[in-house]
Amino acid sequence: MIPDNRPLDRRSTPTVRIGKVPVGGAHPIVVQSMTNTDTEDAGSTARQVAELARAGSELVRITARSTPSRPLPGFRRSASDWH
Repeated sequence: MIPDNRPLDRRSTPTVRIGKVPVGGAHPIVVQSMTNTDTEDAGSTARQVAELARAGSELVRITARSTPSRPLPGFRRSASDWH
């Protein structure tokens, strides 16, 4: 909303799905977060993803500093799967 309570004009965008979460188009804005753990520590990263999901994040991004520390393929899930 802008100060006089009019809704913002949203430009038209295509809808894409990230897991089960639709992003863009006429869908509501999606709450996103990003982990800040060492991705080589899978347990710590998984715990942080679960905490972010419980806090309301619908998408959680995990990045790796280098190729050898990329996260396990099983981490690619919707944040709602971590509740």
